[in-house]
This record gives sequence, C-alpha cells and structure tokens, in this order.
Amino acid sequence: MKLISIPSEELRLSESELALRLKVPRGCNIKETDLVKEKLLSLMDCKAVACVLPLSLTDDGVVLGDIPLKSHDLKRSLLGKREALVLAVTLGMGVERYLLSLPKIGVAQHFIADSVASAYAEALCDKVQSTVLGNRKAPRFSPGYGDLSLEAQRPLLALLAAERTVGITLNESLLMRPQKSITAIVGI
Repeated sequence: MKLISIPSEELRLSESELALRLKVPRGCNIKETDLVKEKLLSLMDCKAVACVLPLSLTDDGVVLGDIPLKSHDLKRSLLGKREALVLAVTLGMGVERYLLSLPKIGVAQHFIADSVASAYAEALCDKVQSTVLGNRKAPRFSPGYGDLSLEAQRPLLALLAAERTVGITLNESLLMRPQKSITAIVGI
C-alpha cells in the first residue's frame, strides 16, 4: 500500500471535464470559476492511497487480490489485464466544509463550486494514476458505475485502510465523506 500526498498546485483541471460538470460548451468562460478554483486550491488537502493487486476473472466478475467483485462491466473493462491498481483519493474536509456552507449563500455558487471540486477530484485521480503507473494510460472504473454496486466501496476502502490513511469514511447510504472522494480500479 502506498500513501500519496499531492500538492493541490500540481493538479491540472481538464477543461472538457470542467465543461461537462458545469453543463456548458467547452471553452465557455464563467468568471466565477476562477474565484472558486482559487478558493478550493487554498482549502484542498489532497491525499490518496493506492495498491496494486493480482487480478483474476470469474464467471460473474473479478477477484482483486482476495476481494470478489460481481460486475460484468468491470470484467469487460479488465479483460486481458493481470493486475489492477486500486486507489482512493480525497480533496479533504476543508473542501467538504466549504461546500456545505454554500447553500446558505446561493444555489448557483454551490453548483459551480461543487462542479469545480468534482473536476479537481478527477484531476487528483489522474495525478495519482500517473504517479503510480507513469505514462501508461488506462480507464478507471468506480463503484456505482455500470453494474458495479456501490456496495463495492466497503471492501475497497477496507483494503486500503482509507479511514486511517486518508480519512475517508462511508455512511449507511454508501456515500463517502469527505464527499469529494473517489475510489477506482485501473487495469494494468
């Protein structure tokens, strides 16, 4: 298991990811995003934990190390791979507190800040993936995507000791806290 701390200044937002999150055409300039980016960068405590596990395919999914995951979509994504990178990332509680304070200020500000924070969480995944795998590009697959149940969060977070290592917890609804956290599986 590898604990990774990344300075927020090293994150590179994907303009297409940001446009997708904001539901605007790529290249559209929303001046409020610059203020939100600056605020978020000052609040982020980017942490990640990752490990590489052997991978085997089963009739109804995959086994990562000794964790069975039922998902035909994940199995298709990992066909031909022998190992998988399992990671958990978070932007930290500073971002969480900031986002929770915004509904009092305004719905539009909250939407913009939430969208920018989500794009930063994806950028953090990109950075961790490149830190661990170098230039090898591979798609990420997360619980809740396709037919991989959100229930898969439990064994992945336990495997990574995510609560102890990076402060990610899971509520009864299987949502992570801090909310701008991601778990993912990447075939190698």
